[in-house]
Amino acid sequence: MNKPILTIGIPTYNHAQALRVCLEAITAQFVDGDILNKVEIFISDNGDEGNLQKSVDEYHHDDGQKDDTRAIAGEYQKRFTNIRYSRNGKNIGFDRNVDAVLSNANGEFCWTLSSNEYLEPGSVAYVLATIQQHRDAAYLCVSNRKEDKKIDIRRFENGSQWLKEMGLFGGQISQCIFNVRYIPNDRAKYYDNVWFHLSLFWEIGAHHPIVLLPCLFRIPEKSEVCRWAQGGWGFRTYIYLKRIVVDLPRYGYDRRVVDGVVRGLAKGLPRNVASAKLYGLPVKWDRFSLLVREFYTYPLYLFLALCIFFTPGRILQLVKKYK
Repeated sequence: MNKPILTIGIPTYNHAQALRVCLEAITAQFVDGDILNKVEIFISDNGDEGNLQKSVDEYHHDDGQKDDTRAIAGEYQKRFTNIRYSRNGKNIGFDRNVDAVLSNANGEFCWTLSSNEYLEPGSVAYVLATIQQHRDAAYLCVSNRKEDKKIDIRRFENGSQWLKEMGLFGGQISQCIFNVRYIPNDRAKYYDNVWFHLSLFWEIGAHHPIVLLPCLFRIPEKSEVCRWAQGGWGFRTYIYLKRIVVDLPRYGYDRRVVDGVVRGLAKGLPRNVASAKLYGLPVKWDRFSLLVREFYTYPLYLFLALCIFFTPGRILQLVKKYK
């Protein structure tokens, strides 16, 4: 096989049956021999036989099912020579598993695709055509909004322009198509910040073009999206996202634009805390101190968020029910 143009990298963990559907949606597009010769699939399996059950904190795509990922990957490898599979010796966590996909990509571009999201027919050909037109782009962002299935491609000359016009859009793993030559070597600095892929996006896109594409994959049902939110995980992701945004000026982003985005995050804090409480965010000192430490410069929004934080979850459930 010649060097592929596109690697579709799938970081997965204990998602075997979803992976089968994901692979079927991709390989159905290989009937076009030209696509088959330009694309490879690399699967990085975070499962290990001795410890299949991991907490949400360690990997937020765990659905507790029996893991047949190796067998399913093997089935597709027998049918297609452009599929590679690697099983980690242990659960290395979400960030490192995404990095494993990027490290093993042979393509010029790497599309990091969640194993529980499925490409629409024709999407691979569409991405290949976009790459041909925008080979200098550091990053292609696939929309995750259903209403964006027919939008035109938009090009942004750098990250500051993107941030000003699009804000924090682009945080879903399956939205990310990286130009591999722009990916930095010192990626370990982003491990365990929850937003590994988004951190890379902001760094490599700071001074290079970014291209927005239409929605090219099926959006999971709400129950699938929110599985990882149990225990109030969304609260931590929000805090970490704010930390990433605050740090953007060191990559050359306009501080005034960044400050505006941070204010938007502060404004959305009460809603985020309410959502996290509905999913079981516990009232603990470390969560309280984290809230205060990160948002004390926005006292009004912090006050509202703390009121919600200390409201019993049962009351919030009733408010939601009768809203």
